[in-house]
Amino acid sequence: MRGYNVGRVFREIEEMDNIYTDFTDDLEKMANFYKLSKEEFLATYDYLTEEEYHLTEDKVSGIQDLNKLIVKSIWGNIK
Repeated sequence: MRGYNVGRVFREIEEMDNIYTDFTDDLEKMANFYKLSKEEFLATYDYLTEEEYHLTEDKVSGIQDLNKLIVKSIWGNIK
């Protein structure tokens, strides 16, 4: 019978329990998000995951898309 690597099992459980969130509410991180490359950013904030970076990237992209729609709707109604 194979033995269990208890440490590995606990790490896997912790990873499953992680709920990743974006960091759009952190002004300092957001300033660096726009200044640094993805690699530089993740090296600077080594406690953040690539998943959190992508969640933030997706949220920012969605906000930009929404802003474009709002501007189009406003300018589209002006004659």
